[in-house]
Amino acid sequence: MSGGARCQVAQTGADLRAHRRTFGQVERRWSGLVILAAVMFAVAVAPAIGGRAVGGTAVIGSIPGPPRVGDCLLQRPAGPETVDKTGAPLYGTLTTAPCAGRRFGDVVAVIAGGLSTGPVEVADDDGVISYDDPNRHLCSAALAGYLHGARPAGAWSPAIAFSTVIGGPSGLQRRTGQSWVVCVAQAEGSDGKATPYVGALSTSDSADLLPARVAEAATCLSLTDFFLQRPLDCRQPHPVESMAMLLTDHPSTTLAGLRARCRELARSYTQMSDPTAGGRLIDAVVAVHRASDGTQAPGLVTGDETGFARCVVQTNGSRQLIGSLLGLRDRPVPFAR
Repeated sequence: MSGGARCQVAQTGADLRAHRRTFGQVERRWSGLVILAAVMFAVAVAPAIGGRAVGGTAVIGSIPGPPRVGDCLLQRPAGPETVDKTGAPLYGTLTTAPCAGRRFGDVVAVIAGGLSTGPVEVADDDGVISYDDPNRHLCSAALAGYLHGARPAGAWSPAIAFSTVIGGPSGLQRRTGQSWVVCVAQAEGSDGKATPYVGALSTSDSADLLPARVAEAATCLSLTDFFLQRPLDCRQPHPVESMAMLLTDHPSTTLAGLRARCRELARSYTQMSDPTAGGRLIDAVVAVHRASDGTQAPGLVTGDETGFARCVVQTNGSRQLIGSLLGLRDRPVPFAR
């Protein structure tokens, strides 16, 4: 092959290689454009495939405020309050809602800005730790007003153990600036735990209806525990159920008057048409006073705060009860067999 021919062939080969490079670049560009177009199409069309596209900006949902007085505790509290490393109380979150049906407590107060920030653990000279929480004092006062605010002075108090449980804002509520304490009144059973009930604990409507609402918190006793006040589980055999208590500090208090009122309370608390159950039950007043040595002794003492009376219903004989009489109405008396 002549030199000119070889030169022409080489030139033609160079042109072909250049053409291939150019074509490859164009091909890659078109491939990229096709992929880009496909992605843009998918972005535009995909939301419509799953449904209508929703515009706008995401916002946080509504955060509930503090409970209201009169709301109810819907679940039994998890446990007692604890404290942090500084001794400040750590209140749990309580599930409250407007009252309807069965509940474990009534909201009796909401203290705005009532979160304690200082130490509440107090150690005496012997190193014994006690708690002095200002919120606890406020809640106790609110409990007394809620339970007894409408009752006249000198009225009997149902022999039911009431206490307060304190709650605070949830973590989310705290982060949004909420600072409050909620005081909840609860009725305690013999095991010290909150017992469920139906109807408000407030006695403003009728003090004599309250015990029937919280029969599970009844106070039952053995014959030897009139003075020691150690309650039994009313599901265990027992001869005595305590109905109410009264300070006998008024000088005009008489045993006859106490007995008459106790008979009325027994009828009202049990709601039985015959509170004696045909003579098988008797109501009685046990008057007790605190002696000079600090012990409790039988006998009516009036005019000071050392004496009190207990209205009880007990079995007439050796039979035992295995249930509370509160709110019994005309159901069979729960005698043990």
